[in-house]
Amino acid sequence: VRELSHLFKDCEKRLKEVAHDKHDCTGDEQLVRKNIERRMAKQLQDLSLEFRRGHKAYLTKLKKQQIEDFKPDLKLSSQQKVAAA
Repeated sequence: VRELSHLFKDCEKRLKEVAHDKHDCTGDEQLVRKNIERRMAKQLQDLSLEFRRGHKAYLTKLKKQQIEDFKPDLKLSSQQKVAAA
């Protein structure tokens, strides 16, 4: 998880570097460059969102599994209270 998070941040950083890297381009070239930057940013955002959703679903499933694995014996507790009284 940490490695993927680091990779997402690294991609964001590199995308910002590309966006701030000014070249002597014509107006049309600048427009194409900006469109590519936007598309890549959108793809990165979508991948990041998909990863976070998948990780959240995994953690929810794992937590549910742990809860199902832990089933206290409530009948035993009730019988002990009755026997003690």
